[in-house]
Amino acid sequence: MAATTAQQTTPRHHIAVIPCRWGSSRFPGKPLAQLGGMPLLWHVHQRCLEAERLDGVVVATDDERIEELCHQLGIECVRTGEHLTGTDRVAECAEHLAADAYINVQGDEPLIAPAAIDAVSQALDHLPPDTLAVNAYTELDSAGAVLDHNVVKVVVGTGGNALMFSRTRSPTRERAARHTSVSWGSTASRARLSASSAISRKGRSN
Repeated sequence: MAATTAQQTTPRHHIAVIPCRWGSSRFPGKPLAQLGGMPLLWHVHQRCLEAERLDGVVVATDDERIEELCHQLGIECVRTGEHLTGTDRVAECAEHLAADAYINVQGDEPLIAPAAIDAVSQALDHLPPDTLAVNAYTELDSAGAVLDHNVVKVVVGTGGNALMFSRTRSPTRERAARHTSVSWGSTASRARLSASSAISRKGRSN
């Protein structure tokens, strides 16, 4: 799901950036972990290729092992500096890759639905100019997911705005959902990406 506003009719160029890092505290080397005989990041890349509204897909990493694997698999890769969050990594890519919008697809989401990526891209066509981000989410359908620390939750207000992100159980009476990916807005928002990355620091993944 993604919120939309007024219709935008100008041409758009949207790219997906998959931030990947080796040094995860919970699962070092996770992007290269095998799933069905292929590394995790390959599956995420494939889901992005299946999306219909993207004009490009790139992996962003500071690790030479991940970079080398991308070259072997024919996946476009940008070598970045070290960053605390995937959002910061996307922000660095935005300084070097020309696009109207950059969709942050988490590198540990091998089963993300291409339709979810397209929904974020479509929402970006309807944004007021001061919008910083669009967040894709799905409704939580089990009590177990609500309590699971591995599931990042987003609390959504009545107007469709994200109120908070947390791994803990939501303390509010607002609607809680599972956060699936983040998209940062237009070209004009590039300079604000790093300043806004505190949104994702709780999870600190990729």
